[in-house]
Order: sequence, then C-alpha cells, then structure tokens
Amino acid sequence: MKHTKLNKEDQKLVDEYISYESVTPRKNFRPWVLFFWLTLLIITIGIASRIASYVILNA
Repeated sequence: MKHTKLNKEDQKLVDEYISYESVTPRKNFRPWVLFFWLTLLIITIGIASRIASYVILNA
C-alpha cells in the first residue's frame, strides 16, 4: 500500500490524472530541429540589424 498525505478521494483523482493518456499524440523532441530554427532566427535578426544600421547611419 502507498503511504500518502492525501485522503483517498484526492489520491484517486491524482492517480486518474497521472494515468490519463493525452488525446493528441506528441512528436518526439528533436534537438537538431530546435538548433536549426534558433540559428536561423539569430542569423535573420543579425542581418536585419546590419541593414537597419546601414540605413539609419547612412541616411
């Protein structure tokens, strides 16, 4: 038997919530895809910054 500080009703609700399977299946986490998108974002922001500085400073 599990030792818990919850009463039986609350423990039952917790157990039901933990055992509940999500309706929407999730894809596996792919760190390389995250790395790709972060790199692309940083490069894009860098290019936009250089263009903005060129336009503003040479105006």
